[in-house]
Amino acid sequence: ANISFGDTYQINRGMVGKPYWENRIETNNPSFNEELDPTGWYDAQDTKIEILTQNAFDSYQSTQWALSNAATAQAAADREIISYRGTEGDSGFIIHDTESGPDGVAYGDIWLNPAPWNTQIDGSLSTNAILRWQNSSGGSADTANLAWNYAPNNAVGLVFIDSYWAKNVADRKTVIYYEANTLGFGPNVAITPTGQPNPNPYGDLWIDTGGGNRMYIYLTNSQFQIGTYVGTGTGRWAQTVSNGAFDRFDDPTGWYDGQDTQIYTVTSSVAGALSAIDALEAQTDRELFAFFEPSTAGGTLDATGNGDIWIHTDTALNPDGSANADAIYVSNA
Repeated sequence: ANISFGDTYQINRGMVGKPYWENRIETNNPSFNEELDPTGWYDAQDTKIEILTQNAFDSYQSTQWALSNAATAQAAADREIISYRGTEGDSGFIIHDTESGPDGVAYGDIWLNPAPWNTQIDGSLSTNAILRWQNSSGGSADTANLAWNYAPNNAVGLVFIDSYWAKNVADRKTVIYYEANTLGFGPNVAITPTGQPNPNPYGDLWIDTGGGNRMYIYLTNSQFQIGTYVGTGTGRWAQTVSNGAFDRFDDPTGWYDGQDTQIYTVTSSVAGALSAIDALEAQTDRELFAFFEPSTAGGTLDATGNGDIWIHTDTALNPDGSANADAIYVSNA
């Protein structure tokens, strides 16, 4: 017979003095009535103990479930958050697309999208550039709907935004090129004169040594993508030289003449005035000659230049003895 620890053997009164006994087990009857119940083995487990045992088992099950969830949470917390920097529209970088994502992407990963429409005038990125691999509610419970969703307040993304801006400020240091114009094109701004990468050429200066040291400034339009020198369309970089005003929304990226037009006009006027002064100075600096000869000597006198004077000695005085101004002649040679 199956006898458990704690079971007891009970004898009813009917067996006293009688050669009759049983080894039957009454495990389903927690109590024994010696007048009514048969002789046999009875379960000694207290009903309350059994209830507590069941409760303990339920608590154990709950603990196991909690530990499993904690392990899952710890695994998620221990996982490294991967950050991506990709071009919007490329494979794996399509907003709200649950069917597309880079290999290995998982809940919580961050995508920094430096598209032209997310780039502000000072080179920083708007918070719309922060996207997180999550469901539309910002969580991960609905794993079937995980996709790149906007997360403008995500702390990790904001750190990336600040770091991007700081790097961009450092990259925007002004580089000066000192070389001659080459067939209408300025220097290649992709690299510095020392051969270093130049990711953000905005504001760089070029002194054209082949054009009277004329100065140019490199200006980028609103479509220009920082660090991209293989772009096409309106966002492409260029070495072309342009004149006039620059509109960052309409004009192409490239070298622009830094000479102010009004300064150029004034400079031209001053140059003309200086030339006239030089000519006048040349005239006033020469020596003047005075000839005192009679009016009949005209054919034998040769003036040395403009301004020489000839006074007719035979008509220098009027009949009344006064000076005759008509006797004075000036050369205009």
